[in-house]
Amino acid sequence: VKLHIATTFQLVSTIESLGYVFKDAATKKYNIGLKMSVLTEALWRKNSCKSKAKPYLQLLAKVCNETAHLAIYENSLISIIDVELSSGILIVNSEIGEKVLPHSSAVGKAILACLPENITDSILSDKLTRLTPKTITSKQDLKIELKKIRRLGYALDDEETSLSVRCVASPVFNKNGVVAGAIGISGPS
Repeated sequence: VKLHIATTFQLVSTIESLGYVFKDAATKKYNIGLKMSVLTEALWRKNSCKSKAKPYLQLLAKVCNETAHLAIYENSLISIIDVELSSGILIVNSEIGEKVLPHSSAVGKAILACLPENITDSILSDKLTRLTPKTITSKQDLKIELKKIRRLGYALDDEETSLSVRCVASPVFNKNGVVAGAIGISGPS
């Protein structure tokens, strides 16, 4: 951009504080943040993982009669980027833009299991927060769980994020075979 490094840093710091970019803890590089979607909704509709996944989310929600959601990895957290709510009596509510912990959610574990080991290790370097008595808080136990997920191709959240709620999710890969996110369903246990 041909600006002084201090000026560039101040500009990037400002847009980071507003949520338009985030710094990846593992690579120390900046990436476009979820809030940028507010400015690029037309592009989301035409070209994104979100638009491609929408019919599948709708089908999952209808067939399973449970809430279906699409999530991506962003700044050491999992961001819900699309939701189709259940039409059943008991609805597990997810919201677009909601952040969930990668080690306790099915979508998070599905993504974690497919990320390069150095990124997974970086995420797991922090303490694993206990949300319920069933949340995995041992890094060794989580690594065993991720190995199982890679073998099975799907992840479970057995009341690890919220009591009385279970989720199942599968990773979604881009055309190059790199994990792009996860798609999952949540319902009452």
